[in-house]
Amino acid sequence: MASDFFKKPKVRIAIATLITIFTLATTFSATFAWFESLNMFNTTAGNFTVVGPEAIGFDLYYLSEFDDGEGNTKLGNYNPTIESFSGYEVAYEDATFTKINYSDGHVINDPNPTNITHLWPAHKLTFAVVITSSEVEKFSISDWGENEGHEADDAAKTSVSQFVRLSWAIDIYGAAYSVTSTGDTNEAIANDVATGFRTYYADDTLEDVFEYSEESLAPTSSKPVIDIIESGDMPEKESGHRVIIYFTLEFSNDVSTHYSYDEETGYYTQDDYGNSNCYERLFFDKLDFELA
Repeated sequence: MASDFFKKPKVRIAIATLITIFTLATTFSATFAWFESLNMFNTTAGNFTVVGPEAIGFDLYYLSEFDDGEGNTKLGNYNPTIESFSGYEVAYEDATFTKINYSDGHVINDPNPTNITHLWPAHKLTFAVVITSSEVEKFSISDWGENEGHEADDAAKTSVSQFVRLSWAIDIYGAAYSVTSTGDTNEAIANDVATGFRTYYADDTLEDVFEYSEESLAPTSSKPVIDIIESGDMPEKESGHRVIIYFTLEFSNDVSTHYSYDEETGYYTQDDYGNSNCYERLFFDKLDFELA
């Protein structure tokens, strides 16, 4: 049963997200060494929100751990090495989801899964929205914004007038499923979320809806609503079943997002053999999701 907090009009679940993107090195150890030398002093927070009207009750879960297929338990969104939610990258089996709990509007989970301090290249963060009342027709990105690094003396540019954008490297996708309910206890609901996630993980039809790139620029104002799950793809709420929406934020490591620095011109150019260094200091200062 959804908490009263989630049933309030225009509920906003504030989540710190995508704070200062770090360099992509060839190995994790090299990446972490670069991060460690920075000592986390150059971070800037943004907000990730989920908004729902009064009629829609819902609970939010995050991917907390999984089996790596070799009998080893790994943490999901959370990275214990740097004590932050920086995402996961390995394939998994038997994922576990944990509910994000609130008291007086504040997260009481420890560690706090809404404190997403870093999302690294080739890593992703996955969440599940469990619908507890009414019908939901779609799930969308209603608004978002990003800094462009203009204030940095060494801000990455691809030309005299164009700065590199974080949106070029971020993928956002999701899907909704009707999952058989095994009960109303916290454990049963978490198990149902894990069951539905097996289908989500195996779904090879999922598409990035955040398709911006150097060739397809995001609008600078009046950003359009982006439907992650359209009304025709949202299952109806049936007796004995629960509707679960899964969505993922992923820092793509596709070569199309890699850039190299040209010392002669001082600009960055797309390069399959480049890296993600150009996204340093970039972050989302707004990212709003909406249930309707």
